Amino acid sequence: MVVDKYKTEVAFYCDVPEILSHLTKHPDVEAVVSASRTHAPKVAEKMLTLLHVPHEGTLVPAHDLFDHKVWGIGSKIAHFREIHKRTGVAYTDMVFFDDEMRNRDVEQQLGVTFVAINEEVGLTWSVFERGIERWKERQNKA
Repeated sequence: MVVDKYKTEVAFYCDVPEILSHLTKHPDVEAVVSASRTHAPKVAEKMLTLLHVPHEGTLVPAHDLFDHKVWGIGSKIAHFREIHKRTGVAYTDMVFFDDEMRNRDVEQQLGVTFVAINEEVGLTWSVFERGIERWKERQNKA
């Protein structure tokens, strides 16, 4: 957990550190990417260096577990176009977990599998697994 200058505690949802570690070790995962609509990317970068997560028997800055960070103002459509440009990963091979329903447009316009997160509960293993199953179902229909 990190405390900002306004004394607000900032931390990952409970299961996120373990999910991140899992993703970085999974042979089928081509890239772990953070996409955020923020006016303060330098602050976000600092937060990820201060938040540490268990990984391979040690604590590492969360920053180190992301292959790419696509942050800044603009739409998620623009973010995912940049992710595709950087990684070469097809939109249909991407899964996006987010708590803003307005970002569902990445699925409708680009074909990225969008998985809605309840802001109160966050990204749990159960939600993560359901999202991966939904992505597999969409792959089988293609």
